[in-house]
Amino acid sequence: MHRPDGHRPGYPAFTSRFPEATDSVVFAQLAVQAANSAELEAGTKELDALLADAEGPRHLDRVRPVEESGKHTRIALAYWDSAESYHAWWSSQPVRDWWGSLPEEGTLGHWREIATIPVTRFESLHSGEWHDNGFSHFTPIEITDHHDYWGGMRDRIRASHHDDLASGGARAQSTVRGRRIRFTNPDNLCLIRTAQDWSHCQDAERTTYTQDVQPTLSAGASYIGANPDTGCASARYVQELDETWSRPQDRTCVLAWWLSLAHLEEWTVNHPTHQAIFGAFHQMLRHHEFRLDLRLWHEVCVLPAGAAEFEYVNCRPATGFAAQLDN
Repeated sequence: MHRPDGHRPGYPAFTSRFPEATDSVVFAQLAVQAANSAELEAGTKELDALLADAEGPRHLDRVRPVEESGKHTRIALAYWDSAESYHAWWSSQPVRDWWGSLPEEGTLGHWREIATIPVTRFESLHSGEWHDNGFSHFTPIEITDHHDYWGGMRDRIRASHHDDLASGGARAQSTVRGRRIRFTNPDNLCLIRTAQDWSHCQDAERTTYTQDVQPTLSAGASYIGANPDTGCASARYVQELDETWSRPQDRTCVLAWWLSLAHLEEWTVNHPTHQAIFGAFHQMLRHHEFRLDLRLWHEVCVLPAGAAEFEYVNCRPATGFAAQLDN
């Protein structure tokens, strides 16, 4: 454990606590890439209908990439409370028929990135007792003392208490068939969803966040996505949408895959892009006298080999882990 003896956090924070009977949960990214708005609308309606099935996710967020190149991409961020419930959905006939019949030519693409997460390899941190973030929609959260020090993220992952969770290799294992590319993960691949919600902010705080903090966050996400030497294999900066997939919400997140937890830690502690984000946020804190309505939270998991599935069907070059083919 990295927590210093006698440490007391300077501010409260909360973390997820799964029921004792839960051994694994699933976080799925399911996406549609289209050439135009009509094609995109049809693709998202089809995906929505499938996710509305009785075996569908316990919670669903709809997002779009922030960058202009992703304007005709939509991503469903879906949460299941067990691996069994996810597999019941994925193996259902309508879902199997849909995925198996996706076009492998033309302008419509689809992809899926599925993380089956042992709960001992998961941690989260919420800046308040919010129950509308990721797994907290259906999983209790409680106050934690394991934060506000270097190494707190690792300490909140129970498996790290007896395992260093070292990288299992730089490349995923892949197979290619036609315009379908499939990957599984090397050991200890790390995923973070780190999120920002300014929907509760008053005008002055909203202006500070959107003008001073958000640009540094966007720059940092762009940097790690374009520089695999950081240990980041794939990164997306996305904005949440309403249930119609059309109206942007005042909520964003960065979704990033890292070769290991250590690579993520190194970036958060030592890299200039993260130091800029951290500095801008603390300037905002001081400017508003350390009283903010901005809500911040993240979820991190470290996956054993084979616990992640990646598949890209007729996607644009270098989408997600498909970029690994060029390395």
